[in-house]
Amino acid sequence: MEVEKQAICPGGGIGKWINNYMSYIIYKTTNTINGKYYIGVHNNTKDTYLGSGRALLKAIKEYGRENFVRETLEEFETEEQAYLREAQLVDETVVADRNSYNLGKGGKGGPGQSKTATHKENIRKARKKQTNNNGGRKPLTDPDLLYNTVKEHGIKKAAEILDLTLYQCRDRYFRLLKKMRS
Repeated sequence: MEVEKQAICPGGGIGKWINNYMSYIIYKTTNTINGKYYIGVHNNTKDTYLGSGRALLKAIKEYGRENFVRETLEEFETEEQAYLREAQLVDETVVADRNSYNLGKGGKGGPGQSKTATHKENIRKARKKQTNNNGGRKPLTDPDLLYNTVKEHGIKKAAEILDLTLYQCRDRYFRLLKKMRS
């Protein structure tokens, strides 16, 4: 199959090159040490591509890339055809199989997967619980303790009591004051 390339750029000139005859494959990547496998879809542009599933990537990091082989199971002309077939192949049985690295059913899953309004709301609530006003980090010093210690002893002595450097104590105290004013 000869690959024909065409320039696309509004107004002509040198543009971005695209492949008009890109094929899509369903592949199976197998761990040669333990026999576990991953089935996925790829646009067949890189022979070295093994997959991008979380469990698979973790295994590649653990066992080494050289211990995985990829084989092409089927080839398709369009992405849609490939994902429809993947949905048939990677079903609940494959996901439940202890020898599979697939964590979800096939058919265009992952981050690009469409979500219902309820699902989005549940994600929003869960994320809200995970973070606080300190960028997701727990406060290093209890704000009440910091405020009261500085008020009673001053910044220098409070730094000693709280086992902070003078600069840490001062910066945290003034950030706390700023936050209290707003």
